[in-house]
Amino acid sequence: MDNKLYDLSQLHDMLGEGTPDSREILELFLDLTPETQAAMESAFKTQDYEKLGNLAHKMKSSTRLLGMEKISHALQELETISIKSQDTQQLSELMSQLQSLLPAVTEQLKANELPGA
Repeated sequence: MDNKLYDLSQLHDMLGEGTPDSREILELFLDLTPETQAAMESAFKTQDYEKLGNLAHKMKSSTRLLGMEKISHALQELETISIKSQDTQQLSELMSQLQSLLPAVTEQLKANELPGA
């Protein structure tokens, strides 16, 4: 699939492809992402930019491990802007990007890496 939003080569280099540990990390990402995304949306709506930045930081490391470059970049920008400038227009655009990218990558992982999950 050419439009994959992830690249698991770093994960596979660390833990091996198809191992229980690599599967557990993918399952954990799938389990935690909706909750973290909802918390980010709530923090944005209530203008709790410190919390928004912390949540973006927390999610960023797992997206990097899973080779989610577009998402990781958006999270880095979100973290930086929420802490430094609090530019609501930029934050809104980044949140919008994440609202489309996170469900898309979740579906891709379920379909390609964890069928039946």
